[in-house]
Amino acid sequence: MDSTQKPGTFAHTRPSADQSRRYARLQAAFEALESELRACVPPGRELSVAVTSVEQGAMWANKGVSRGDGEFNAPDNGDRA
Repeated sequence: MDSTQKPGTFAHTRPSADQSRRYARLQAAFEALESELRACVPPGRELSVAVTSVEQGAMWANKGVSRGDGEFNAPDNGDRA
């Protein structure tokens, strides 16, 4: 490891049970949103940009879950998952 690289920056870590549940919830939510977009928006640039934005949002949300330290206490929103 290079002296300028933080330990664990690119290391794979096994998700906790809580993180795995949050990944699953996010995956379901982003898949549902993509499905709705494809059902409502005609094929074309706008749909392509919207789907790309959903993919980008999913990536950043997953990154946020992966970088979270300790357990995350989400507000009670009816626990839809």
